[in-house]
Amino acid sequence: MKLIAAVMALPLMAISSLPNEDPPFQPYDILGIFLTDEGSTLVEIFDCGDGSPCGRFLWFHPDAPPKGARKHTRFGDPGRPLLGSLMLNGFSRRNEDWRGGKIYDSDNDKTYHARLKRLPDGSLQVKGCIGLFCQTQVWTSVIVDQP
Repeated sequence: MKLIAAVMALPLMAISSLPNEDPPFQPYDILGIFLTDEGSTLVEIFDCGDGSPCGRFLWFHPDAPPKGARKHTRFGDPGRPLLGSLMLNGFSRRNEDWRGGKIYDSDNDKTYHARLKRLPDGSLQVKGCIGLFCQTQVWTSVIVDQP
């Protein structure tokens, strides 16, 4: 009987002895470079200087409409070229993500309320909202900073 109990306990001991590793990405760890879901834009997300994330247009695909020359009018500095300009800012860290920020959509020259969250696979979930209506995109991590 003791032998049966010992054999049955072995799998439990093996599971409990596995290292307790943190997931590779925390939901609020969002700094890096990301390719937008349509694959036409690279966005760099960096520390604004106060611990919150900011994002800027880093690159536009050559076959995309000429956004690099387009001037934005509602976000940041009116009339400034999009390339290198700010597209994300104003976020506050919550338990699982960043909220309360703004995202600039250069396709329609509008700014939306936004939420940002790093997914376990390293991609970035980006939600842009007007009131209760939100649209979600998943951006692919291009350069990953390892801890």
